[in-house]
Amino acid sequence: MRKVFLIGLMNICLSNLFAQKEIKEYVKQNAHEIKSILPDSTNFEDLEVIGNSISNSRIVLLGEQDHGDAATFLAKTRLIKYLHEKKGFNVIAFESDFFALNEGWYNIEKKETSIDSFLKSNILSLWSYCNECNELLFNYIPFTHTTKNHLEVTGFDNQMVYSYSRNHLISKLDSVLVKLDIPITKQTNYKSEVLGVINDLITKFWYNRPHDSSFEGCNMVLQLISDQLHEKGIIKDDFWYSVIDNLISFNQETSKTTRFITNQTATNNIRDRQMYLNLKWLAENKYPHDKIIVWAANTHVSKTGFSDDNYTNMGEWIASDSNLKNLIYSIGFTSFSGESGRLNAKKYSIPAAPNNSFEGWVAPIYKYSFTDFLNYNKHSNSYNQAFEMRGWFYKFKKENWNQIFDGVFFIHEMFSCR
Repeated sequence: MRKVFLIGLMNICLSNLFAQKEIKEYVKQNAHEIKSILPDSTNFEDLEVIGNSISNSRIVLLGEQDHGDAATFLAKTRLIKYLHEKKGFNVIAFESDFFALNEGWYNIEKKETSIDSFLKSNILSLWSYCNECNELLFNYIPFTHTTKNHLEVTGFDNQMVYSYSRNHLISKLDSVLVKLDIPITKQTNYKSEVLGVINDLITKFWYNRPHDSSFEGCNMVLQLISDQLHEKGIIKDDFWYSVIDNLISFNQETSKTTRFITNQTATNNIRDRQMYLNLKWLAENKYPHDKIIVWAANTHVSKTGFSDDNYTNMGEWIASDSNLKNLIYSIGFTSFSGESGRLNAKKYSIPAAPNNSFEGWVAPIYKYSFTDFLNYNKHSNSYNQAFEMRGWFYKFKKENWNQIFDGVFFIHEMFSCR
């Protein structure tokens, strides 16, 4: 019996080794060179391999390991130009304020100065104040609005706390509710307490956190508004219904958050589910006939969660949605070594990747490369084999990365934002 067990164990080990070798050889033979990550490199021939891999996908998700990865931002900018000019993608959705980047973007004058100031204050500052994002945000997007081929901006984050939301969300919500004659607007405390508690939620996020009891009161108010909107015939596809849903989820998320975050997984689950619902709303309601580029973190665009078994991320929700799962192509970004660190935070060195890792396999071959895994998954019997790769904050983990991302963009040396 012991001999049979040992033989079985040996067969499993040999099978794993063979599978590991197979995926390693696939990566080394099918990593395609990307000539440059510089946005002004407008000969896009080297990016055609990505275009061919994306094929007819209508939603392309672009990740990043950390929000300080300047080299990745340059690469994504060049890729966005290619997708916009050659593949017909005309919407870019940022992991930023859902209300501001929908209602606010719609209302601003589409001139360079207006676009510049709006994007500067309504997209995550780790991007909008990073020099390596300047070409996309303050040159390319405004330029497209001087042509017939506009690149529209939108957002899908439920954290509606950026400049436009802080200054306009309450007054615009008030106007809508009053116009619809929602019963809650007749309450004597409507202006002071009903709108007041929602305003506290938006304007005091992490700056001056409301008392715990405020979140319970806010949730009751928002649920009541949601019910009364439904009674008025406002359907869930309506923008303002979505705004209330975002406020409800944000209130739940923030109620579990202290300045130092005590329940990260719980808040992540709430936020990622709402971001999925927002992206679904954008794809099915606001832009049902458009191709959409998603700019977010690796953890949000991965098709299965990899940082926490109890965490269901946005990409996993999308990949399990029968209406969306066949429309997406997810690209993770990784690098061999270098430096990273967010703006106004301490920079840190990225140690060189080990030889037996995805990064170690491609680093001796190319400075920049792209590897498509969809083709491998379709034709290999070993598609379920785990291997080492970096995912988030440059931490290595042994996962089925070929199923987590449809493709991986490799950058040999990372550098941080200025």
